[in-house]
Amino acid sequence: MSTAELESALKSGAFSRAYLLCGEESYLRRNYKARFFSRFGTDSMNASLLQEEAASEDNIIAAADTLPFFAERRLVFVEESGLFQRSADKLADYIPALPESTLLVFSERAVDKRGRLYKALQKHGAVVECEHPSERDLKIWAARYLLRSGKKIQESVLERFLSQVGGDMEALSGELEKLIAYLGEREVVTREDVAAIASVSVENRIFDMIAASCERKTAQALALYSDLLSLKESPGRILSMLSRQYRQLRLVKAFAAEGKREKEIAELSAQPQWLVRKLLQMGRQLSLGGLVAAERRAAGLETAYKSGRLSDQLAVELLLCGGDLTDYCP
Repeated sequence: MSTAELESALKSGAFSRAYLLCGEESYLRRNYKARFFSRFGTDSMNASLLQEEAASEDNIIAAADTLPFFAERRLVFVEESGLFQRSADKLADYIPALPESTLLVFSERAVDKRGRLYKALQKHGAVVECEHPSERDLKIWAARYLLRSGKKIQESVLERFLSQVGGDMEALSGELEKLIAYLGEREVVTREDVAAIASVSVENRIFDMIAASCERKTAQALALYSDLLSLKESPGRILSMLSRQYRQLRLVKAFAAEGKREKEIAELSAQPQWLVRKLLQMGRQLSLGGLVAAERRAAGLETAYKSGRLSDQLAVELLLCGGDLTDYCP
């Protein structure tokens, strides 16, 4: 199901029996969570929220089997249960028998699409991928966000803002609020405003960590890693972002080696042009063969962590400190 179809269902109330909201764009998942609860009432006896450890299979089934109180339907919202990354056969078997009086919604950052629970939701409900929007959609969203507060921004200034803050909508919304407060009575956002107020994104710190590893600056790479931990970023997410950024760097570097231009690479790789520009700049320091090897090693460490053979923190440290990683410069 597309996000547009979910938007239509939220407006009309014509829901499927169950939903899975998944993907890394936490802002969208949080927004949809608020929209679901607004229809059922946050303090209502007909709306339940089960999170993390409390979201066990038995608790979910018990909540879903509870009849609504003087209403046609009740909402059971399950958040970051982790059930889509491990065996959840009891719940997978229950989904086809879900009472019509219950709307069951899962919100999960990461899912295993090979699992029985995912397939059950896909067959008997709807799966909505909450991924990062395209560059065009992100620009439109950010410009409208500012416009609602009476602020205007030129496209070139907005591109600079996105380049510095990154494309994560959760982080962007916070930075836009800071920008609005900083402007005060002024209406037009300038480059100076962006330079003064916009924080460096997590993605930019990941870039810096990779660059430091390549340049044999292990202490700097670990210091940047420590900074991210202090910002409450989990080692597992940092590892995933490092792995993804090596993959993006390798892909952009390969396209550039074929003689493709920046705009064409952005279209082929489905990445915003400002991000491709940054990847190309960083790629000049790295060899294509080295990036292929680094991507393989990052993926291997991520697999080792997810399979339980390695802790997430040790996997990140091995990736940053591994001697062979420092040999990827041409």
